[in-house]
Amino acid sequence: MKKGDKVILRSFFGTKTSNEAVEDQYNYWKLIGSLGTIKEIREKHSFYPEKGEQALVQFDNLDNLQLVAHNKAPNSLWCFVTDLSLQH
Repeated sequence: MKKGDKVILRSFFGTKTSNEAVEDQYNYWKLIGSLGTIKEIREKHSFYPEKGEQALVQFDNLDNLQLVAHNKAPNSLWCFVTDLSLQH
């Protein structure tokens, strides 16, 4: 995957649902099935290096779902590449 690719979020942090209770504003699993665009790629997350490469994905509906995100690109989240699939 590379910058500019259109992707679909197929899981979040490796799961289809949260393994524990999550506040609604942090329930990123609501984005599963959503389309986004890769804005940036990084080799690894500093706390989860074993999970591999991450992509900063900009979604259309992050604000509409009232999800919290604190990234330089609006409506964007860092996602592990293993949670994404290319849109065909």
